[in-house]
Amino acid sequence: MVKCQAVGVRRCFAKRCSGSIIDALFCQLIKGYLTLFCVILGTVGNLHGIKSIHLSNFDKNRGVVLAASLISLAFWDTILLWCAVFYYSIGALLRPYNIEMPTMIIPWFQGCAQISLTASVWCVAAITVQRWWASRDPFRGSRSSRVLLNTVRNDGRNSSLSVIYCYTYRKHFKMPVVLSSLAIIVNLPAFFELTSIDCVMDDGMYSSMLVYWLRGYDFYVLWYRVIFRSIVSTIGPNIFIFKISFSAITLWTILLIRGSNRTRRRLFQLRDDISDRCAFKAYDTLDILEVAGFWSGSFMYASDLSNFLVVANSATNCVIYLKAASWLEQKIERRNTSLKRRCAFEALETSRRIDLLKSSWEKVKRTNAIKFGVHIIYAILSKSPQLAQVIDLNETSRHYELKRQDESLLESYDNLVVSPRIRQLGGHIVDFIESILDQMDKERSEEEIAAKIRQVAITHNNRNIVFTSSVWREFKNAVLTYIQEYPFDSDVKRRETIAAWNTFISMVIREMKKGIWQIEDEQLAASSNCRRYSVAFGPNV
Repeated sequence: MVKCQAVGVRRCFAKRCSGSIIDALFCQLIKGYLTLFCVILGTVGNLHGIKSIHLSNFDKNRGVVLAASLISLAFWDTILLWCAVFYYSIGALLRPYNIEMPTMIIPWFQGCAQISLTASVWCVAAITVQRWWASRDPFRGSRSSRVLLNTVRNDGRNSSLSVIYCYTYRKHFKMPVVLSSLAIIVNLPAFFELTSIDCVMDDGMYSSMLVYWLRGYDFYVLWYRVIFRSIVSTIGPNIFIFKISFSAITLWTILLIRGSNRTRRRLFQLRDDISDRCAFKAYDTLDILEVAGFWSGSFMYASDLSNFLVVANSATNCVIYLKAASWLEQKIERRNTSLKRRCAFEALETSRRIDLLKSSWEKVKRTNAIKFGVHIIYAILSKSPQLAQVIDLNETSRHYELKRQDESLLESYDNLVVSPRIRQLGGHIVDFIESILDQMDKERSEEEIAAKIRQVAITHNNRNIVFTSSVWREFKNAVLTYIQEYPFDSDVKRRETIAAWNTFISMVIREMKKGIWQIEDEQLAASSNCRRYSVAFGPNV
Protein backbone atom coordinates (compact mmCIF):
# COMPACT_ATOMS: atom_id res chain seq x y z
CA MET A 1 0.00 0.00 0.00
CA VAL A 2 1.23 3.51 -0.78
CA LYS A 3 2.17 5.44 2.34
CA CYS A 4 0.35 8.73 2.56
CA GLN A 5 1.37 11.98 4.20
CA ALA A 6 -1.27 13.91 6.06
CA VAL A 7 -1.58 17.27 4.35
CA GLY A 8 -5.12 18.16 5.43
CA VAL A 9 -6.88 18.79 8.68
CA ARG A 10 -9.17 16.81 10.99
CA ARG A 11 -7.25 13.57 10.49
CA CYS A 12 -7.93 13.68 6.79
CA PHE A 13 -5.25 12.22 4.56
CA ALA A 14 -4.54 13.25 1.02
CA LYS A 15 -5.44 10.83 -1.70
CA ARG A 16 -2.64 11.98 -3.94
CA CYS A 17 0.10 10.46 -1.88
CA SER A 18 3.69 9.64 -2.40
CA GLY A 19 5.45 6.34 -1.90
CA SER A 20 8.01 4.02 -3.34
CA ILE A 21 7.48 2.55 -6.79
CA ILE A 22 7.72 -0.98 -5.38
CA ASP A 23 4.92 -0.31 -2.91
CA ALA A 24 2.72 1.19 -5.62
CA LEU A 25 3.31 -1.71 -8.03
CA PHE A 26 2.74 -4.30 -5.31
CA CYS A 27 -0.50 -2.62 -4.28
CA GLN A 28 -1.75 -2.35 -7.86
CA LEU A 29 -0.84 -5.94 -8.70
CA ILE A 30 -2.18 -7.68 -5.59
CA LYS A 31 -5.12 -5.47 -4.66
CA GLY A 32 -5.96 -4.55 -8.23
CA TYR A 33 -5.38 -6.96 -11.08
CA LEU A 34 -5.06 -10.28 -9.22
CA THR A 35 -8.00 -9.53 -6.95
CA LEU A 36 -10.22 -8.53 -9.88
CA PHE A 37 -9.20 -11.69 -11.76
CA CYS A 38 -10.14 -13.84 -8.76
CA VAL A 39 -13.47 -12.04 -8.43
CA ILE A 40 -14.43 -12.69 -12.06
CA LEU A 41 -13.25 -16.30 -11.88
CA GLY A 42 -15.05 -16.93 -8.61
CA THR A 43 -18.30 -15.33 -9.73
CA VAL A 44 -18.49 -17.41 -12.90
CA GLY A 45 -17.55 -20.53 -10.98
CA ASN A 46 -20.11 -19.97 -8.24
CA LEU A 47 -22.92 -19.32 -10.71
CA HIS A 48 -21.99 -22.41 -12.68
CA GLY A 49 -21.79 -24.39 -9.45
CA ILE A 50 -25.27 -23.33 -8.36
CA LYS A 51 -26.64 -24.34 -11.76
CA SER A 52 -24.92 -27.72 -11.53
CA ILE A 53 -26.32 -28.29 -8.05
CA HIS A 54 -29.85 -27.53 -9.28
CA LEU A 55 -29.60 -30.05 -12.09
CA SER A 56 -27.75 -32.82 -10.26
CA ASN A 57 -29.07 -32.62 -6.69
CA PHE A 58 -32.56 -31.12 -6.71
CA ASP A 59 -33.75 -32.70 -9.95
CA LYS A 60 -32.37 -36.10 -8.94
CA ASN A 61 -33.47 -35.67 -5.33
CA ARG A 62 -30.01 -36.62 -4.05
CA GLY A 63 -27.99 -34.88 -1.33
CA VAL A 64 -30.44 -32.00 -0.98
CA VAL A 65 -29.25 -30.99 2.51
CA LEU A 66 -25.63 -30.75 1.42
CA ALA A 67 -26.69 -28.95 -1.77
CA ALA A 68 -28.45 -26.27 0.29
CA SER A 69 -25.25 -25.62 2.24
CA LEU A 70 -23.19 -25.49 -0.97
CA ILE A 71 -25.58 -22.96 -2.49
CA SER A 72 -25.32 -20.81 0.64
CA LEU A 73 -21.53 -21.02 0.51
CA ALA A 74 -21.50 -19.96 -3.15
CA PHE A 75 -23.90 -17.09 -2.38
CA TRP A 76 -21.81 -15.64 0.44
CA ASP A 77 -18.54 -16.21 -1.43
CA THR A 78 -19.91 -14.21 -4.36
CA ILE A 79 -20.95 -11.35 -2.07
CA LEU A 80 -17.52 -11.37 -0.43
CA LEU A 81 -15.80 -11.21 -3.82
CA TRP A 82 -17.73 -8.17 -4.99
CA CYS A 83 -17.39 -6.44 -1.64
CA ALA A 84 -13.63 -6.76 -2.09
CA VAL A 85 -13.95 -5.11 -5.52
CA PHE A 86 -15.72 -2.00 -4.25
CA TYR A 87 -13.90 -1.96 -0.92
CA TYR A 88 -10.33 -1.64 -2.20
CA SER A 89 -9.74 -3.28 -5.61
CA ILE A 90 -11.23 -0.55 -7.82
CA GLY A 91 -9.44 2.12 -5.82
CA ALA A 92 -6.10 0.38 -6.32
CA LEU A 93 -6.72 0.13 -10.07
CA LEU A 94 -7.82 3.75 -10.52
CA ARG A 95 -5.31 5.43 -8.19
CA PRO A 96 -2.43 5.53 -10.76
CA TYR A 97 -4.75 7.49 -13.07
CA ASN A 98 -5.72 10.01 -10.33
CA ILE A 99 -9.31 8.74 -10.40
CA GLU A 100 -10.78 8.35 -6.93
CA MET A 101 -13.40 5.84 -5.85
CA PRO A 102 -16.32 7.44 -3.94
CA THR A 103 -15.55 6.83 -0.29
CA MET A 104 -19.15 7.15 0.85
CA ILE A 105 -19.93 3.52 0.02
CA ILE A 106 -16.72 1.99 1.39
CA PRO A 107 -17.90 1.66 5.04
CA TRP A 108 -20.97 -0.28 3.90
CA PHE A 109 -18.92 -2.67 1.82
CA GLN A 110 -16.57 -3.19 4.74
CA GLY A 111 -19.47 -4.36 6.93
CA CYS A 112 -20.89 -6.55 4.17
CA ALA A 113 -17.47 -8.11 3.64
CA GLN A 114 -17.23 -9.00 7.34
CA ILE A 115 -20.69 -10.59 7.26
CA SER A 116 -20.01 -12.61 4.13
CA LEU A 117 -16.64 -13.77 5.48
CA THR A 118 -18.18 -15.05 8.71
CA ALA A 119 -21.11 -16.69 6.91
CA SER A 120 -18.72 -18.37 4.46
CA VAL A 121 -16.64 -19.86 7.27
CA TRP A 122 -19.73 -21.12 9.05
CA CYS A 123 -21.07 -22.67 5.84
CA VAL A 124 -17.79 -24.54 5.42
CA ALA A 125 -18.08 -25.80 8.99
CA ALA A 126 -21.65 -26.95 8.32
CA ILE A 127 -20.59 -28.74 5.12
CA THR A 128 -17.79 -30.46 7.03
CA VAL A 129 -20.23 -31.70 9.67
CA GLN A 130 -22.68 -32.95 7.03
CA ARG A 131 -19.98 -34.83 5.14
CA TRP A 132 -18.65 -36.31 8.36
CA TRP A 133 -22.12 -37.42 9.40
CA ALA A 134 -22.79 -38.92 5.97
CA SER A 135 -19.54 -40.90 6.09
CA ARG A 136 -20.13 -42.01 9.67
CA ASP A 137 -23.75 -43.09 9.42
CA PRO A 138 -24.85 -43.11 5.76
CA PHE A 139 -27.87 -45.37 6.17
CA ARG A 140 -29.73 -43.49 8.89
CA GLY A 141 -31.32 -41.04 6.48
CA SER A 142 -33.94 -42.46 4.12
CA ARG A 143 -34.35 -41.67 0.47
CA SER A 144 -37.39 -39.68 -0.50
CA SER A 145 -40.23 -41.70 -1.87
CA ARG A 146 -40.29 -42.51 -5.54
CA VAL A 147 -43.80 -41.11 -5.70
CA LEU A 148 -42.46 -37.60 -5.05
CA LEU A 149 -39.70 -38.09 -7.59
CA ASN A 150 -42.12 -39.29 -10.23
CA THR A 151 -44.45 -36.40 -9.45
CA VAL A 152 -41.68 -33.90 -10.11
CA ARG A 153 -40.82 -35.61 -13.37
CA ASN A 154 -44.42 -35.84 -14.48
CA ASP A 155 -44.71 -32.09 -14.08
CA GLY A 156 -42.46 -31.72 -17.11
CA ARG A 157 -39.31 -30.97 -15.12
CA ASN A 158 -39.87 -27.27 -14.85
CA SER A 159 -37.06 -24.97 -13.90
CA SER A 160 -35.10 -26.10 -10.88
CA LEU A 161 -35.82 -22.77 -9.20
CA SER A 162 -39.46 -23.81 -8.87
CA VAL A 163 -38.40 -27.06 -7.28
CA ILE A 164 -36.29 -25.27 -4.68
CA TYR A 165 -39.17 -23.25 -3.34
CA CYS A 166 -41.47 -26.19 -2.80
CA TYR A 167 -41.80 -27.17 0.82
CA THR A 168 -39.91 -30.43 0.42
CA TYR A 169 -36.66 -28.60 -0.33
CA ARG A 170 -37.29 -25.24 1.30
CA LYS A 171 -37.08 -26.76 4.77
CA HIS A 172 -33.46 -27.76 4.10
CA PHE A 173 -32.51 -24.07 3.84
CA LYS A 174 -33.43 -23.36 7.46
CA MET A 175 -29.93 -24.06 8.75
CA PRO A 176 -28.15 -21.80 6.19
CA VAL A 177 -30.68 -19.03 6.87
CA VAL A 178 -30.08 -19.27 10.63
CA LEU A 179 -26.30 -19.18 10.15
CA SER A 180 -26.58 -16.19 7.82
CA SER A 181 -28.78 -14.30 10.28
CA LEU A 182 -26.33 -14.94 13.12
CA ALA A 183 -23.45 -13.76 10.92
CA ILE A 184 -25.27 -10.48 10.27
CA ILE A 185 -25.90 -9.93 13.98
CA VAL A 186 -22.33 -10.75 14.99
CA ASN A 187 -20.82 -8.31 12.47
CA LEU A 188 -23.16 -5.34 12.93
CA PRO A 189 -20.44 -3.30 14.74
CA ALA A 190 -18.33 -3.45 11.56
CA PHE A 191 -20.65 -0.87 9.97
CA PHE A 192 -19.64 1.67 12.62
CA GLU A 193 -15.85 1.37 12.39
CA LEU A 194 -15.30 3.69 9.40
CA THR A 195 -17.01 6.75 8.01
CA SER A 196 -16.60 9.05 5.02
CA ILE A 197 -15.89 12.76 5.50
CA ASP A 198 -15.16 15.76 3.28
CA CYS A 199 -11.68 17.16 3.75
CA VAL A 200 -10.23 20.55 2.89
CA MET A 201 -6.87 20.21 1.18
CA ASP A 202 -4.52 22.80 -0.23
CA ASP A 203 -5.83 22.27 -3.74
CA GLY A 204 -9.51 21.73 -3.02
CA MET A 205 -12.13 19.49 -1.40
CA TYR A 206 -11.65 15.74 -1.15
CA SER A 207 -13.44 12.77 0.39
CA SER A 208 -11.53 10.64 2.82
CA MET A 209 -12.05 7.83 5.32
CA LEU A 210 -12.12 8.53 9.03
CA VAL A 211 -11.80 5.92 11.75
CA TYR A 212 -14.65 6.05 14.24
CA TRP A 213 -13.86 6.27 17.94
CA LEU A 214 -15.17 2.70 18.24
CA ARG A 215 -12.32 1.34 16.12
CA GLY A 216 -9.78 3.34 18.11
CA TYR A 217 -11.10 2.11 21.45
CA ASP A 218 -8.59 -0.41 22.79
CA PHE A 219 -11.21 -2.39 24.70
CA TYR A 220 -13.27 -2.85 21.52
CA VAL A 221 -10.28 -3.83 19.40
CA LEU A 222 -9.00 -6.34 21.93
CA TRP A 223 -12.20 -8.02 23.11
CA TYR A 224 -14.36 -7.79 20.00
CA ARG A 225 -12.05 -7.77 16.98
CA VAL A 226 -9.39 -10.09 18.38
CA ILE A 227 -10.93 -12.37 21.00
CA PHE A 228 -14.63 -12.54 20.11
CA ARG A 229 -14.23 -12.67 16.33
CA SER A 230 -11.39 -15.16 16.65
CA ILE A 231 -13.68 -17.50 18.56
CA VAL A 232 -16.76 -17.19 16.35
CA SER A 233 -15.34 -16.32 12.92
CA THR A 234 -11.82 -17.64 12.38
CA ILE A 235 -9.82 -19.62 14.92
CA GLY A 236 -12.87 -21.21 16.58
CA PRO A 237 -14.41 -22.58 13.35
CA ASN A 238 -10.97 -23.68 12.14
CA ILE A 239 -10.33 -25.70 15.29
CA PHE A 240 -13.79 -27.20 14.94
CA ILE A 241 -13.13 -28.15 11.30
CA PHE A 242 -9.76 -29.67 12.20
CA LYS A 243 -11.34 -31.71 14.96
CA ILE A 244 -14.14 -33.00 12.76
CA SER A 245 -11.77 -33.80 9.90
CA PHE A 246 -9.31 -35.74 12.01
CA SER A 247 -12.05 -37.55 13.92
CA ALA A 248 -13.14 -39.02 10.59
CA ILE A 249 -10.01 -41.18 10.49
CA THR A 250 -10.02 -42.35 14.09
CA LEU A 251 -10.43 -46.00 14.93
CA TRP A 252 -13.98 -45.42 16.13
CA THR A 253 -15.05 -43.99 12.79
CA ILE A 254 -13.19 -46.62 10.80
CA LEU A 255 -15.01 -49.35 12.70
CA LEU A 256 -18.34 -47.72 11.90
CA ILE A 257 -17.62 -47.38 8.18
CA ARG A 258 -17.37 -50.79 6.56
CA GLY A 259 -17.94 -52.54 3.29
CA SER A 260 -19.82 -50.34 0.86
CA ASN A 261 -19.07 -47.26 2.98
CA ARG A 262 -15.36 -47.32 2.19
CA THR A 263 -16.07 -45.01 -0.70
CA ARG A 264 -17.48 -42.42 1.66
CA ARG A 265 -14.53 -42.80 4.02
CA ARG A 266 -11.99 -42.20 1.26
CA LEU A 267 -14.04 -39.33 -0.10
CA PHE A 268 -14.24 -37.68 3.31
CA GLN A 269 -10.47 -37.65 3.65
CA LEU A 270 -10.27 -34.69 1.27
CA ARG A 271 -8.15 -31.96 2.78
CA ASP A 272 -10.00 -29.02 1.24
CA ASP A 273 -11.81 -28.23 4.48
CA ILE A 274 -8.43 -27.83 6.21
CA SER A 275 -6.35 -26.14 3.54
CA ASP A 276 -9.01 -23.58 2.59
CA ARG A 277 -9.11 -22.14 6.08
CA CYS A 278 -5.42 -21.13 6.19
CA ALA A 279 -6.34 -17.79 4.61
CA PHE A 280 -8.70 -17.01 7.46
CA LYS A 281 -5.96 -17.68 10.01
CA ALA A 282 -3.72 -15.14 8.28
CA TYR A 283 -6.62 -12.69 8.20
CA ASP A 284 -7.20 -13.02 11.93
CA THR A 285 -3.48 -12.57 12.66
CA LEU A 286 -3.69 -9.00 11.35
CA ASP A 287 -5.97 -7.98 14.22
CA ILE A 288 -3.41 -9.36 16.67
CA LEU A 289 -0.66 -7.34 14.98
CA GLU A 290 -2.86 -4.26 15.14
CA VAL A 291 -3.28 -4.63 18.91
CA ALA A 292 0.45 -5.25 19.33
CA GLY A 293 1.18 -2.03 17.43
CA PHE A 294 3.26 -3.39 14.56
CA TRP A 295 2.36 -0.64 12.08
CA SER A 296 5.13 -1.02 9.54
CA GLY A 297 5.66 -1.65 5.87
CA SER A 298 5.75 -5.38 6.49
CA PHE A 299 2.32 -5.18 8.09
CA MET A 300 0.93 -3.46 5.00
CA TYR A 301 2.35 -6.17 2.76
CA ALA A 302 0.84 -8.81 5.03
CA SER A 303 -2.51 -7.01 4.94
CA ASP A 304 -2.61 -7.00 1.15
CA LEU A 305 -1.56 -10.65 0.95
CA SER A 306 -4.11 -11.69 3.57
CA ASN A 307 -6.94 -9.92 1.76
CA PHE A 308 -5.88 -11.56 -1.49
CA LEU A 309 -5.80 -15.02 0.15
CA VAL A 310 -9.34 -14.53 1.43
CA VAL A 311 -10.52 -13.52 -2.05
CA ALA A 312 -8.65 -16.42 -3.68
CA ASN A 313 -10.20 -18.81 -1.18
CA SER A 314 -13.72 -17.60 -1.95
CA ALA A 315 -13.02 -17.79 -5.68
CA THR A 316 -11.81 -21.40 -5.56
CA ASN A 317 -14.38 -22.88 -3.19
CA CYS A 318 -16.63 -23.68 -6.15
CA VAL A 319 -13.81 -25.62 -7.81
CA ILE A 320 -12.82 -27.53 -4.69
CA TYR A 321 -16.28 -28.47 -3.52
CA LEU A 322 -17.93 -29.09 -6.88
CA LYS A 323 -15.30 -30.09 -9.41
CA ALA A 324 -12.53 -31.73 -7.42
CA ALA A 325 -14.86 -33.52 -5.05
CA SER A 326 -17.17 -34.76 -7.82
CA TRP A 327 -14.20 -35.87 -9.91
CA LEU A 328 -12.69 -37.78 -7.01
CA GLU A 329 -16.07 -39.23 -6.10
CA GLN A 330 -16.58 -40.50 -9.64
CA LYS A 331 -13.11 -42.02 -9.72
CA ILE A 332 -13.58 -43.75 -6.38
CA GLU A 333 -17.11 -44.85 -7.22
CA ARG A 334 -16.00 -46.25 -10.57
CA ARG A 335 -13.13 -48.13 -8.99
CA ASN A 336 -15.20 -49.30 -6.04
CA THR A 337 -18.09 -50.38 -8.28
CA SER A 338 -15.72 -52.31 -10.51
CA LEU A 339 -14.19 -53.92 -7.44
CA LYS A 340 -17.60 -54.86 -6.03
CA ARG A 341 -18.77 -56.28 -9.33
CA ARG A 342 -15.56 -58.19 -9.82
CA CYS A 343 -15.72 -59.59 -6.30
CA ALA A 344 -19.37 -60.54 -6.74
CA PHE A 345 -18.73 -62.33 -10.01
CA GLU A 346 -15.61 -63.97 -8.65
CA ALA A 347 -17.59 -65.22 -5.67
CA LEU A 348 -20.29 -66.59 -7.95
CA GLU A 349 -18.05 -68.02 -10.63
CA THR A 350 -16.21 -70.36 -8.34
CA SER A 351 -16.93 -73.91 -9.33
CA ARG A 352 -18.31 -74.72 -5.90
CA ARG A 353 -20.93 -71.99 -5.95
CA ILE A 354 -21.86 -72.62 -9.55
CA ASP A 355 -22.47 -76.26 -8.72
CA LEU A 356 -24.62 -75.30 -5.74
CA LEU A 357 -26.70 -72.89 -7.83
CA LYS A 358 -27.14 -75.33 -10.69
CA SER A 359 -27.99 -78.30 -8.48
CA SER A 360 -30.61 -76.37 -6.50
CA TRP A 361 -32.02 -74.90 -9.71
CA GLU A 362 -32.40 -78.38 -11.17
CA LYS A 363 -34.53 -79.28 -8.15
CA VAL A 364 -36.76 -76.30 -8.88
CA LYS A 365 -37.20 -77.32 -12.52
CA ARG A 366 -37.88 -80.96 -11.66
CA THR A 367 -40.71 -80.11 -9.30
CA ASN A 368 -42.50 -77.21 -10.97
CA ALA A 369 -40.55 -74.25 -12.31
CA ILE A 370 -43.72 -72.29 -13.14
CA LYS A 371 -44.75 -72.56 -9.50
CA PHE A 372 -41.47 -70.88 -8.56
CA GLY A 373 -42.22 -67.96 -10.89
CA VAL A 374 -45.81 -67.64 -9.61
CA HIS A 375 -44.47 -67.63 -6.05
CA ILE A 376 -42.23 -64.67 -6.93
CA ILE A 377 -45.09 -62.80 -8.65
CA TYR A 378 -47.35 -63.37 -5.66
CA ALA A 379 -44.71 -62.02 -3.26
CA ILE A 380 -44.23 -58.92 -5.40
CA LEU A 381 -47.96 -58.21 -5.75
CA SER A 382 -48.49 -58.76 -2.04
CA LYS A 383 -45.94 -56.06 -1.32
CA SER A 384 -47.07 -53.71 -4.09
CA PRO A 385 -50.67 -54.48 -5.23
CA GLN A 386 -50.75 -51.50 -7.60
CA LEU A 387 -48.40 -53.40 -9.93
CA ALA A 388 -51.35 -55.65 -10.83
CA GLN A 389 -52.77 -52.83 -12.95
CA VAL A 390 -49.44 -52.20 -14.66
CA ILE A 391 -48.96 -55.81 -15.80
CA ASP A 392 -52.57 -55.92 -17.16
CA LEU A 393 -54.21 -58.85 -15.39
CA ASN A 394 -57.66 -57.91 -16.74
CA GLU A 395 -60.40 -59.67 -14.81
CA THR A 396 -57.92 -61.49 -12.62
CA SER A 397 -56.39 -58.22 -11.45
CA ARG A 398 -59.75 -56.79 -10.40
CA HIS A 399 -60.71 -60.04 -8.72
CA TYR A 400 -57.34 -60.03 -7.00
CA GLU A 401 -57.94 -56.55 -5.63
CA LEU A 402 -61.34 -57.59 -4.20
CA LYS A 403 -59.91 -60.73 -2.67
CA ARG A 404 -56.99 -58.73 -1.34
CA GLN A 405 -59.36 -56.54 0.61
CA ASP A 406 -61.96 -59.05 1.83
CA GLU A 407 -60.37 -62.51 2.01
CA SER A 408 -57.09 -64.12 2.97
CA LEU A 409 -53.94 -64.04 0.92
CA LEU A 410 -54.16 -67.80 0.42
CA GLU A 411 -57.38 -67.43 -1.57
CA SER A 412 -55.78 -64.62 -3.57
CA TYR A 413 -52.82 -66.86 -4.28
CA ASP A 414 -55.14 -69.59 -5.57
CA ASN A 415 -56.72 -67.06 -7.92
CA LEU A 416 -53.33 -65.98 -9.22
CA VAL A 417 -52.13 -69.53 -9.87
CA VAL A 418 -54.90 -70.19 -12.40
CA SER A 419 -54.34 -66.91 -14.24
CA PRO A 420 -52.70 -67.45 -17.66
CA ARG A 421 -51.08 -64.03 -17.46
CA ILE A 422 -49.51 -64.81 -14.08
CA ARG A 423 -48.21 -68.14 -15.31
CA GLN A 424 -46.78 -66.41 -18.36
CA LEU A 425 -44.96 -63.86 -16.19
CA GLY A 426 -43.75 -66.63 -13.91
CA GLY A 427 -42.31 -68.37 -16.94
CA HIS A 428 -40.47 -65.17 -17.90
CA ILE A 429 -38.85 -65.06 -14.46
CA VAL A 430 -37.80 -68.69 -14.74
CA ASP A 431 -36.33 -68.13 -18.20
CA PHE A 432 -34.50 -65.02 -16.99
CA ILE A 433 -32.81 -66.82 -14.09
CA GLU A 434 -32.11 -69.83 -16.29
CA SER A 435 -30.34 -67.69 -18.91
CA ILE A 436 -28.14 -65.94 -16.33
CA LEU A 437 -27.11 -69.23 -14.72
CA ASP A 438 -26.30 -70.66 -18.16
CA GLN A 439 -24.10 -67.67 -18.99
CA MET A 440 -22.27 -68.02 -15.71
CA ASP A 441 -21.84 -71.74 -16.29
CA LYS A 442 -20.37 -71.00 -19.73
CA GLU A 443 -17.96 -68.48 -18.13
CA ARG A 444 -19.25 -65.48 -20.07
CA SER A 445 -17.77 -62.07 -19.23
CA GLU A 446 -19.24 -60.03 -16.42
CA GLU A 447 -19.95 -57.15 -18.83
CA GLU A 448 -22.10 -59.41 -20.98
CA ILE A 449 -24.05 -60.74 -18.00
CA ALA A 450 -24.54 -57.25 -16.57
CA ALA A 451 -25.72 -55.94 -19.97
CA LYS A 452 -28.35 -58.69 -20.18
CA ILE A 453 -29.68 -57.87 -16.71
CA ARG A 454 -29.77 -54.14 -17.43
CA GLN A 455 -31.66 -54.78 -20.66
CA VAL A 456 -34.42 -56.40 -18.62
CA ALA A 457 -34.44 -53.31 -16.40
CA ILE A 458 -34.86 -51.11 -19.47
CA THR A 459 -37.81 -53.24 -20.59
CA HIS A 460 -39.43 -52.85 -17.18
CA ASN A 461 -38.94 -49.09 -17.30
CA ASN A 462 -40.49 -48.83 -20.77
CA ARG A 463 -43.58 -50.62 -19.42
CA ASN A 464 -43.75 -48.41 -16.31
CA ILE A 465 -42.95 -51.33 -14.01
CA VAL A 466 -41.17 -49.73 -11.05
CA PHE A 467 -39.87 -51.74 -8.09
CA THR A 468 -39.26 -49.96 -4.80
CA SER A 469 -36.62 -51.05 -2.31
CA SER A 470 -39.23 -52.93 -0.28
CA VAL A 471 -40.35 -54.85 -3.39
CA TRP A 472 -36.76 -55.79 -4.20
CA ARG A 473 -36.30 -56.98 -0.63
CA GLU A 474 -39.49 -59.06 -0.88
CA PHE A 475 -38.29 -60.51 -4.19
CA LYS A 476 -35.02 -61.60 -2.60
CA ASN A 477 -36.72 -63.08 0.47
CA ALA A 478 -39.19 -64.98 -1.72
CA VAL A 479 -36.40 -66.61 -3.73
CA LEU A 480 -34.40 -67.58 -0.65
CA THR A 481 -37.49 -68.91 1.14
CA TYR A 482 -38.49 -71.03 -1.84
CA ILE A 483 -35.01 -72.51 -2.26
CA GLN A 484 -34.68 -73.20 1.45
CA GLU A 485 -37.78 -75.42 1.44
CA TYR A 486 -36.02 -78.10 -0.63
CA PRO A 487 -34.25 -80.96 1.16
CA PHE A 488 -30.44 -80.90 1.38
CA ASP A 489 -27.90 -83.53 2.29
CA SER A 490 -26.62 -81.54 5.26
CA ASP A 491 -27.05 -78.24 7.04
CA VAL A 492 -23.66 -77.11 5.79
CA LYS A 493 -24.73 -77.57 2.18
CA ARG A 494 -28.01 -75.80 2.91
CA ARG A 495 -26.19 -72.77 4.31
CA GLU A 496 -23.72 -72.69 1.41
CA THR A 497 -26.55 -72.94 -1.12
CA ILE A 498 -28.55 -70.16 0.51
CA ALA A 499 -25.40 -67.99 0.66
CA ALA A 500 -24.77 -68.60 -3.05
CA TRP A 501 -28.35 -67.63 -3.94
CA ASN A 502 -28.13 -64.59 -1.67
CA THR A 503 -25.07 -63.36 -3.56
CA PHE A 504 -26.64 -64.19 -6.90
CA ILE A 505 -29.92 -62.33 -6.24
CA SER A 506 -28.04 -59.35 -4.78
CA MET A 507 -26.00 -59.12 -7.97
CA VAL A 508 -29.18 -59.25 -10.09
CA ILE A 509 -30.90 -56.54 -8.04
CA ARG A 510 -27.86 -54.27 -8.16
CA GLU A 511 -27.55 -54.49 -11.94
CA MET A 512 -31.29 -53.94 -12.36
CA LYS A 513 -31.08 -50.76 -10.29
CA LYS A 514 -28.08 -49.54 -12.27
CA GLY A 515 -30.04 -50.03 -15.45
CA ILE A 516 -32.86 -47.84 -14.09
CA TRP A 517 -30.40 -45.19 -12.89
CA GLN A 518 -28.79 -45.12 -16.33
CA ILE A 519 -32.17 -44.45 -17.93
CA GLU A 520 -32.93 -41.69 -15.41
CA ASP A 521 -29.62 -39.97 -16.15
CA GLU A 522 -30.27 -40.14 -19.90
CA GLN A 523 -33.79 -38.72 -19.47
CA LEU A 524 -32.45 -35.91 -17.30
CA ALA A 525 -29.81 -35.02 -19.88
CA ALA A 526 -32.41 -35.08 -22.66
CA SER A 527 -34.83 -32.87 -20.74
CA SER A 528 -32.04 -30.40 -19.96
CA ASN A 529 -31.13 -30.19 -23.65
CA CYS A 530 -34.77 -29.62 -24.58
CA ARG A 531 -35.06 -26.76 -22.10
CA ARG A 532 -31.83 -25.21 -23.37
CA TYR A 533 -32.96 -25.42 -27.01
CA SER A 534 -36.39 -23.99 -26.21
CA VAL A 535 -34.78 -21.01 -24.49
CA ALA A 536 -32.34 -20.48 -27.36
CA PHE A 537 -34.81 -20.72 -30.26
CA GLY A 538 -38.05 -19.56 -28.68
CA PRO A 539 -41.38 -21.27 -28.07
CA ASN A 540 -42.44 -21.34 -31.72
CA VAL A 541 -39.64 -23.58 -32.86
